[in-house]
Amino acid sequence: MGPDNGHFEKSGLVSFIGFSGYCFSNRLRRSFAKPGRYSSVREKSEFKVSDDVLIMRRKPPEARGKWIQGYVRMVDGPQLQVQYTYRGITFQYWYHYQQPEVHPMKDKNRWLGLKPSERMQDLPDGESGLFGKEIVYLLFSRKAPSLKRVGAHADGTCFFHAVFHSLDTKDPRDGKGLSYRNLSSEERAEKGCEWRQALSRQVDRKWFAENLGNVCEYKSYLEQYSTATYSVGPTHNMHVAARFQVNIFFVSFYTNPDTKERDFFVRISSPDGAAQYNKEKPSIILFHRAHGERGHYESVQTDEEGREFGRGIFKHSDSIIQHLLTKANKLM
Repeated sequence: MGPDNGHFEKSGLVSFIGFSGYCFSNRLRRSFAKPGRYSSVREKSEFKVSDDVLIMRRKPPEARGKWIQGYVRMVDGPQLQVQYTYRGITFQYWYHYQQPEVHPMKDKNRWLGLKPSERMQDLPDGESGLFGKEIVYLLFSRKAPSLKRVGAHADGTCFFHAVFHSLDTKDPRDGKGLSYRNLSSEERAEKGCEWRQALSRQVDRKWFAENLGNVCEYKSYLEQYSTATYSVGPTHNMHVAARFQVNIFFVSFYTNPDTKERDFFVRISSPDGAAQYNKEKPSIILFHRAHGERGHYESVQTDEEGREFGRGIFKHSDSIIQHLLTKANKLM
C-alpha cells in the first residue's frame, strides 16, 4: 500500500469532483423499510410467512448490528415483517427484501463469516478475495451478481494495474501483444508501469486545458502521470476514463488515521468528467481503500465459479451498475 498523494489534492479539486464538505465527516447510514408502503407494488419478496431468516438486529442498542435468527410474520409486496427474541424480549421490524440486513438461512455461513473491512488484507497481484462486511452491504443487491476483488501490484501504479485488469487491455500504444490478464505477474508489474507512462504521453493539450486547466499545471501533471511510483488521484482518473471511454466507479473505504472513523462512498469518473456518468459508455468498478493519505486500488469483477477472473466490464443495463448509481456521490 503506497502513498496516495492524489487522493487529497488541492481543496479546489475536491470541490471540483463534488465531494467537499461531506465525504469523510459522517457515519454509515441505512434506510429502513416501512409497513404498508408496498401493498400495490408488483415486486415480491422471495420470502414467505413462517420462513426462518437471518437478520441484523436493530434493538436493543447493545445488540444492534449483530446477526440473529428470526421468522417472517407478514409479507407486504417486497417487504416483510420479521420477529426475533433477544434475552427474553420480542422485537418486530419491517425489512425490504433487497436490503443486506435479511437473508435466507441457507446463506447463514457466508454472512456470519464476513470480517470487518479494516481487517481486509491487500491481495497479491492476480489473487481473488472477498470484501469486508461494510463493503458487502454497500455493494449488495439481490438483483446483481456476486462480486470479488482482484489484487494489484502495490507499487504506486496500482490504479493503472486495476484498470488494465478490469479492461483486460492490450498495449495502449498499438493495441498489440498479449492482453493484461494473459501476462505473468512479473510481466504485469513491468508492463503496467510501462503502459502507464505510454498513457501519460497521450494526454492531449486541448483536453487538459478544457478539463483541468484551472485545477493543475500541465508540466507537473505529466511528471506525476509518468512517475511509476506516484499514486495518482482524481485528475489522472479522469484522463484514463476519457482515454478508454469508460465510466469508472470507485467503491471507496476511508479510515481517518486520527479518529479511526470509517466512511464508505461511491464516486464516478466518466469520459465526460469527474462526478459524471455516461450511460452510453461501458463501466468498470474499482475498490479503493485509503488510510489517511495512503491508498490502494483493486479491480472488482464478477465472482464466477470455476473461473480465475470474472467479468470486469459492465453495461448501463447491468443490475450492479443500476445499483451503484443509487449510491454514487453519497456517504453511506
